[in-house]
Amino acid sequence: MYTSPGFNVGSPQLIQTFTANSYYLLNDTTLNVANLNTDDNANAYKVALTSNGDSLGESNSASSLYLSVRPLDKALRLTWSANVPWVNDSIAIFKQDKITLLFDSIAVTTAQSYTDTGLINDSVYCYKVRSFGSFPGLADIKFPLINDSQEKCATPNDTVPPCPPVLKVTNDCDKYQNVAWNDTLFRNYLSWSFNIADSCDNDATTYRIYYAADSTNFALLDSTTDSSYVHAMEDNLSGCYAVTAVDNRNNESIKSNLVCIDNCPFYNLPNVFTPNGNGQNDLYHPFRPFRFVERVEFAVYNRWGNKVFETTDPEINWDGRDYKTGVLLSDGVYLYGGYYFEKQRGKEVRKALPPNNKGGSFIHIIKGK
Repeated sequence: MYTSPGFNVGSPQLIQTFTANSYYLLNDTTLNVANLNTDDNANAYKVALTSNGDSLGESNSASSLYLSVRPLDKALRLTWSANVPWVNDSIAIFKQDKITLLFDSIAVTTAQSYTDTGLINDSVYCYKVRSFGSFPGLADIKFPLINDSQEKCATPNDTVPPCPPVLKVTNDCDKYQNVAWNDTLFRNYLSWSFNIADSCDNDATTYRIYYAADSTNFALLDSTTDSSYVHAMEDNLSGCYAVTAVDNRNNESIKSNLVCIDNCPFYNLPNVFTPNGNGQNDLYHPFRPFRFVERVEFAVYNRWGNKVFETTDPEINWDGRDYKTGVLLSDGVYLYGGYYFEKQRGKEVRKALPPNNKGGSFIHIIKGK
């Protein structure tokens, strides 16, 4: 008798020899093999027959039945394999009773797998399986041929991620359309719900919020146990968001729908100022507080088309002097033109200066007395 670990007798190891003075007396057909590693692999066997030192042939190899158990959420999936020269007709599934510790049959199948459901996560369950087979067309060979697996224990656990949330994002842009925003912070309001699918679980305990300024480089912003979140920023509203759901086994869903939101800039310019040194309205600047403007291309021209002032500072702060000579300009009407540049999703977007999309208008300088 030879054996080898695995499903084939690849490296035969002699484990037992039976001898007799005649074939008639060679009737010892049972062998118990102890101290085997049945947890990590199957074990294969074959029998060789000799007479007076000459080989008379050997059997096909046949392996033990090897059972594998994969944890699922409140379930365990059993699969098995064997390499035998006969045909297996059915498989009986045995499960250990937690009280008596005896193995009871719970199912019979002709498939190559079985899923035991309705289990309790993090609780240990033990199984073994038994195959029944025969050599078709060889009625003189005893059947059924019974092959037992090793005993295998496993613990079900939740490996299924929750359903992905459905995300919505709003802010106060509609509330402050074309008017100044006096708050010190800008806020995006996130909320989410679920559209349950069959392939996911509705068992989320935590939500992870991801943010990207440019819609591509998402990073974890925060996490919460609520179904809403407020993202407050000092100088920006634009960006993209996604949310994932996480269960208590740290299974994380795929990201929710991507929601991108833009800034709502406010940048209006007056049409008059009085640079007379009285401390009131001496500098020309946009209505305050303006918002979401990075820089400007702002230039002022006199009635002959000569440039008298220019700046890229969105505060402007023009004192009414010619930027080349430093001379305070005369009362009158001057033309300004150019662009302002918004912050939008990590980039600058150029817009024509107000009050119209032509990018310019008039400024009245009134110094008075």
